Amino acid sequence: MVMNSNTLKDTPATALYAASAGIVKPAAALAQCAAMAQQRGWTIGGQSEFWDCAPPGRLVARSQWAGAMRQAEAGVVAGIVVHRLADVVSDGEAYARLGEWAVDQNTFVLFVDGGSYGALHLVGRAPAGVIA
Repeated sequence: MVMNSNTLKDTPATALYAASAGIVKPAAALAQCAAMAQQRGWTIGGQSEFWDCAPPGRLVARSQWAGAMRQAEAGVVAGIVVHRLADVVSDGEAYARLGEWAVDQNTFVLFVDGGSYGALHLVGRAPAGVIA
């Protein structure tokens, strides 16, 4: 999918992301992400499901998160639905960088659980006509 600098596709394809504290795929978390996307009429695109074995909030390498971000950067997906804010952000500075990245890449990240920001928290550019 190719995006111009001002708008996103009306029914965007999204990638899904969750972190797992253990080595087991977080199937329930990814299912919640998929449900949020589908409730908004978004399709699940690209590789679709990404997950890392990484405790939330810890500064550890998250290669699958980086993969989801690359799909958004390349326009394969219009945005990423993430299970928890703590899955990808450890502090306010990291949150600000994520928001800047999303705006710069003309993409969005929707958090099913946005932590202190509340449920269904969105950063970046919302798809046209869509409210988180």
